[in-house]
Amino acid sequence: MAATSGHHESTYAQKFMFVDLSVTGNSPHHSEVLSHVRQNYHKRRRKEKIERLRDITAVSRGQFADKIPLPGRGRQTRPPSECPTDDTSSSASVEGDGATGRRLAVSHGSRYRSVQPLLVHAGNSDPFCAYAIKIDPQINEVIAFYRDYTLPAQYHVPSRKWVSSASARLDWSICISTLQHPDLASAFVARAATVAAVLRPSLRPLAMRYRLRSIQQLRVKLLNNDSHGWSDLFLLQIVMLHKAEIVDQNLQAAATHARVLQHLFQERQRMYGTIEYTLLQYALWSESQVCTIFMSPFTFEVEPDGWVVKNMQALWASALKELNSLPPWRALRAEAEEGLDNCVEGADLRAFFVSRRTTLQTWLYFGVRGMPVSPLIMLWLSTTASVQQGRMIKHYLNAVRQASEQTCCNGEKSKRDSSDVQCWYVQQYLILAEFIWTHHTSYKVEICGVDLFDVVPTLLRKLRAALEHDLDSSKYQNARVWALFIGAHTEWSILLTKQRGRQATLSHLQNTGEGNEKPEDYSQDDARWFQCRLAIQVRQMGLTEWIEVRNVLKGFNHADIIPPPGEKLVNEVLTRY
Repeated sequence: MAATSGHHESTYAQKFMFVDLSVTGNSPHHSEVLSHVRQNYHKRRRKEKIERLRDITAVSRGQFADKIPLPGRGRQTRPPSECPTDDTSSSASVEGDGATGRRLAVSHGSRYRSVQPLLVHAGNSDPFCAYAIKIDPQINEVIAFYRDYTLPAQYHVPSRKWVSSASARLDWSICISTLQHPDLASAFVARAATVAAVLRPSLRPLAMRYRLRSIQQLRVKLLNNDSHGWSDLFLLQIVMLHKAEIVDQNLQAAATHARVLQHLFQERQRMYGTIEYTLLQYALWSESQVCTIFMSPFTFEVEPDGWVVKNMQALWASALKELNSLPPWRALRAEAEEGLDNCVEGADLRAFFVSRRTTLQTWLYFGVRGMPVSPLIMLWLSTTASVQQGRMIKHYLNAVRQASEQTCCNGEKSKRDSSDVQCWYVQQYLILAEFIWTHHTSYKVEICGVDLFDVVPTLLRKLRAALEHDLDSSKYQNARVWALFIGAHTEWSILLTKQRGRQATLSHLQNTGEGNEKPEDYSQDDARWFQCRLAIQVRQMGLTEWIEVRNVLKGFNHADIIPPPGEKLVNEVLTRY
């Protein structure tokens, strides 16, 4: 049926024509109607769909908002009080069929969410070719995985309200914008696929292919850039590749990208007088992750007179001005500066601990009150933590060198004062313990139970070695208790994970009559080295109650925000040993 306006039919017939194709076969205007549809309706509909695909804001706020949630919407991390304890089994319910491409629905009671299977489906996920690269179903799944799992993991801290939605949305908008450029799109897909490959190794070839493609494209652009008009696109592409190499734990490639990044940041500042602080924040955060894993020096200049600090001072001052306008925060900062234990010696080390204590108090301040963290404060938190991390890695390496030089090759002490040697070992285990603690509280990026930047295998071994050399703990007994507590807390988490994996096997042995095993001899269990020494040290100091132990821990950096609670851990080790 074709209907036209009652007035000026000959003039406006093409403008006011409504079509019902099911009954136009016998219409005298049949050919005219079809011509109108082909020339106007299909063209307009196609244009609207392309614009909708390009505009992520329209997708997130329109009729498809429930199908394409942005990060931070309904994916909050639950507080420790609501998390299942080690005595409570959690179960996940799965709905849908992965083979047909439907998503998995996981119950909120599960501690580790099941990951949606990354399968290759048939069909075209970008039928309108709206993006610079082909988005097939597998690439679409990789991008969805980054949005639904990687982003929430990167921007969480242990409380329901501690997800910086503004920063996460900014990150997501930057990632989506990369799909408009072939080189950037390859870098983003490489980064997202590298993360997904940690859980699904079959995606490693895809991640490597896109990574090498983006590197080759970047190399060609850099060689052909005669005018040296470095744009933000260069920086963003290298930041993406830098992150991909870090997830893959390729230290040499990550260091190369970091050197190029710092050079480009400096060149852009020299040419245009500006710095892209968001990208610099991302680069510093990634650099701190990989350098902590390998305990290797920073590539970026993070010394007090270095390039990073000089150019971040103005923003840091603005962030502190915003924070100082909050009277409760000023009191918390004063407490962080005044309550530091005397075992923390040296101006550099004390500045490091004051900074970390202030950062922890800032997170607690905003988290407990459910207040959003502004991008400026988030920038201050992230960049100052990364800068301090780089300085303390250098300080740690110097402490290792000093302790080695003051000890003879045959293991005997040199003529220099033995207290100096002990001081260097104390410096080592204080830094290592703080790195482990900070990793668990804020740096940890855990996706479906897998820690992308797991520092425990490296740092826990070094922490134990430093504590074994520090046998005379009378002067630094408080520092020793705190370091042993951090190690025991980490041991507890590792053993809990292993015990859950053995539950099915032990149950089977008990059912078959083979499960009558002897009780564990905890004193001989090397996996509980820190727990055993913690109990011994606490008793030697005459500490009988948890509140006494907690007062010692608060002199360094402590808050009961991650399981197991400190009281439960201390009572358990005192009962066992």
